[in-house]
Amino acid sequence: VQNGLHKLTNKDIVRGWDYYGLKNEALINLHYGLIWRWVFIEDFFDILPHFQISLGNAYTAANAGARFRVGYGIANDFGFQKLKSRFAQNIADDGLKIYAVFGINGSVVGRDMFIQGNSFGGAKSGVKLNHFLYEIEFGAMIGWKYLSFGYIYTAESKRFKEQKWQHKYGSIRLEIMF
Repeated sequence: VQNGLHKLTNKDIVRGWDYYGLKNEALINLHYGLIWRWVFIEDFFDILPHFQISLGNAYTAANAGARFRVGYGIANDFGFQKLKSRFAQNIADDGLKIYAVFGINGSVVGRDMFIQGNSFGGAKSGVKLNHFLYEIEFGAMIGWKYLSFGYIYTAESKRFKEQKWQHKYGSIRLEIMF
């Protein structure tokens, strides 16, 4: 499916694990993150600054950024999260919530096994890691009681110098809380 989409969009074909795969390696990674909520207009406009640090042989980095939310019913959650996020999720309540979100993030990366290759022996990629990364995102979320639906579009900087295109993707999330 992925290669079919790549052919349709004139992108390079993915050759798979036989060509690019990492060798088996035990991973030890520690992640610590904080997220705050700064309220400017109660239940209508807030900012969610965050900070995260990751240390380990797979990924070592520090990340900081913020999300700006404008809408209705935002008082009881920390925002719609993308799939790869490690932050808190929505909190169920009885009311309607609908809002738009804009976010910016910056990272300083010391190590990324998935770009650079194995830490201890094994495969090495030979590409040059970009140590300073950014991410810009915007989207919307609607929720009622125990159900929420959201979409966030993200544009990321190139993760390594030889990368041909900037990575852009959308995340759709349907949450049913119980």
